[in-house]
Amino acid sequence: PGQRPGSLLALVNDTDQPAVRNALIDAHGGTGPVLVEARIKLSPREIWFELRVARWDSAGDDGTLLVIGRDMSAQHATEERLRHMATHDGLTGLANRALYYDRLRQSLALARRHDERLAVLYVDMDGLKPINDQFGHRAGDAALREVAERLSAGRRESDTVARVGGDEFALILPRVSDEFAVMDYAQRLAARIEGKLWTFEEQPLPLRASIGYALYPEHGGDMEILLERADQAMYQAKQRRKRQMLQ
Repeated sequence: PGQRPGSLLALVNDTDQPAVRNALIDAHGGTGPVLVEARIKLSPREIWFELRVARWDSAGDDGTLLVIGRDMSAQHATEERLRHMATHDGLTGLANRALYYDRLRQSLALARRHDERLAVLYVDMDGLKPINDQFGHRAGDAALREVAERLSAGRRESDTVARVGGDEFALILPRVSDEFAVMDYAQRLAARIEGKLWTFEEQPLPLRASIGYALYPEHGGDMEILLERADQAMYQAKQRRKRQMLQ
């Protein structure tokens, strides 16, 4: 005997249940099959299925529905990989420039709505070219991955860390208390990058970074101004480091 619709819905992911319920209703009242995709709970995991729902018409039938499922997990895994490739840096796995800008727009909108502060940080990795020149691009790539890991260590779930250029990284810090907290964070971030010895094929190599920041709303009210301010602050930090090295 056929199963009641509730038996099927009990296996469907809660988020997908309304779409499946509507498909059952449409198929029962319509003349053709209805297609819907949903995650089905099959222990120990959920699998994406394409469900084809149609009336089972036969003599004396009271409107039984026939549901045929097709496993779509491979297609969804491929789509997820493509989405990740489009929004993440292939070398470090961090968010790329496009995703960073998208998250910054969203974070700024939330900061305005809730009257909160938000910080934008630019981090420029100093000395990458000498590493590439002396030890090759494999060493440079390894150094970038190491900096990415150190930038990501200890971040909050709401923070964003991105690689936005060859040797440039950027962060979004929502809900910061004040500028002093951002200054302290930037100092600790620099210490995290530079404080621990890094070696490439048993060769110790220095990791250094110049960091600049901008704070919403104190330093600007829109994305372009904040990014420009953070970039200028980062450039000034880089110039100060160069002067210190020449002294």
